[in-house]
Amino acid sequence: MNFLSSCGFSQAIAMWMIVAVLLYGFVQDYQTVSHVAHLFEHPKVEHNVTILFVTLSVTDSSGRSSKQFRIVNPVGNDNTASHQSPVPTAKKPSQTNDPSRNNTKGKQSTKTPKTTQTAYRDPPLTKDSRILMYVHVGKTGGYTLDAVLYSNCAWYGLKEPKTACFANLRNTSSHPTSMGSYLSFHTRSTLHLDPRRHYQKWIDNTTTFLVSIRNPIDRAVSAFDMDHTLNNNLHDQPLVQRKRRQFYGCFRTAEDVAQALLPTTLSGNQTKCSPQVAHQVLTGTYSKRNINTHLEYNYQFYKNMTFGQYPNKEIMVVRTENLWDDIGGVDRLLGGNGTLSQTMAGHHFDHGSSDYVVKSKLTTEGRRIFCDALQQEIDVYSELVERAVNLEEWEKRETLEKLQIDCSKNAISMQ
Repeated sequence: MNFLSSCGFSQAIAMWMIVAVLLYGFVQDYQTVSHVAHLFEHPKVEHNVTILFVTLSVTDSSGRSSKQFRIVNPVGNDNTASHQSPVPTAKKPSQTNDPSRNNTKGKQSTKTPKTTQTAYRDPPLTKDSRILMYVHVGKTGGYTLDAVLYSNCAWYGLKEPKTACFANLRNTSSHPTSMGSYLSFHTRSTLHLDPRRHYQKWIDNTTTFLVSIRNPIDRAVSAFDMDHTLNNNLHDQPLVQRKRRQFYGCFRTAEDVAQALLPTTLSGNQTKCSPQVAHQVLTGTYSKRNINTHLEYNYQFYKNMTFGQYPNKEIMVVRTENLWDDIGGVDRLLGGNGTLSQTMAGHHFDHGSSDYVVKSKLTTEGRRIFCDALQQEIDVYSELVERAVNLEEWEKRETLEKLQIDCSKNAISMQ
């Protein structure tokens, strides 16, 4: 009855007819339907637009899958509908000054408020027309964004972490600027580590790549420590653990790696403790996989997957060093009010690093050595900074100048 009262009987019938058509078309592709049609959010009328979320879960011969449909039906126009599948969506954020929300309970307003809001009818590549893919580069604060991005929670494959993520998202989304933000609404997918089914299609349909970035030297040190056998003991993966023990037995800290890369220590012999192995692991080019996850899945990897394929697509960045300020800026660029940064500024997820036994610190010389070795990574990082449409020119210059201090012998120039 709430649905009928919110958008009228004719609109309700039209909405459910649309649902029926979508479900019918979807069922043709699958053998068995396990359970169908529950409302992800109660239908709501916002800006004279009714939004309905329906999740369809099915089982086919290869296992369980699900699709979610977002149906947008302008009140008074029963023929308008859209759906996106299988990308998960979050509900459209409401404006606090929406006159339709000021009606008292049980009463209908007799006045028709005048409004010029056009939240669903913006020009191309401004606000609502953007479809973002969040590119989560490891060790850049991406898990912290679980608190605000629906797509991050949908990314998890296992039930337990996915459930925990959504629970945390619901807790933080009690404030209208978190899960209900424009940022979360427009971010339709998350890419992290190996691509999954449908990812190429999502990449193709993306208008904007939102990439989390961090000083490449600091990111490399953090990645090195994360997979250290004294910090991350993989009892359930003995083969991986054995390979990592060999490497970290040779190079206990990131500074050990840096010292191994000094010209006086380089040689032509490639043993398990050779400078060549140290260099290849650091740059993600070592032939043996799984020595270090986020050094392998580096900036170059994600470039090849995304904006390297589409050099003309828009790029936004969130810098680890300015995480919540950048998040607020992106939200404003998408049409939000940007207060997300103020609400979430104290939220941080360290992925267990606070309990690490080994916490590497590089000397000034070590940072310069890493700069030399990571030049390709620095080039990609610099490209992201320079192309970021959400950063002002002074922010870009300041970001690259900080890296230039580490790389005094390899000064980075703005193009």
